[in-house]
Amino acid sequence: MRRDGLTGLPGPVERRLIDRYGQTARSRIALAAAVKALTVLLKRHPRAALDMAAAAAIQAGRVGVQGITGRLAQLERREPPAVDGRRLSRSELRRFMRMLRDHESSDTRVDERRCD
Repeated sequence: MRRDGLTGLPGPVERRLIDRYGQTARSRIALAAAVKALTVLLKRHPRAALDMAAAAAIQAGRVGVQGITGRLAQLERREPPAVDGRRLSRSELRRFMRMLRDHESSDTRVDERRCD
């Protein structure tokens, strides 16, 4: 990996950073200073950098959880959709009763096995 240019990072990474954050001369200077500070931090104090990354990940997780719970709270406040209140047809009713009967008999068989 060849390192040269504004930030000292590999070419593709540097180009991507400059394309996104380095539109003016002032922002390119700030970008170069920030990258230099981060590289010094990583080289000289790797444990502190790891602690900072862990704290940032924890904070990002908290923000994500707060966002999800907020969204779920909004969804819960909405009125539920209207339920179709039609009666079951005879065939649907028979099928439902058969399902209940089969489920009941399988539960009693399981309970009898546990008692043995």
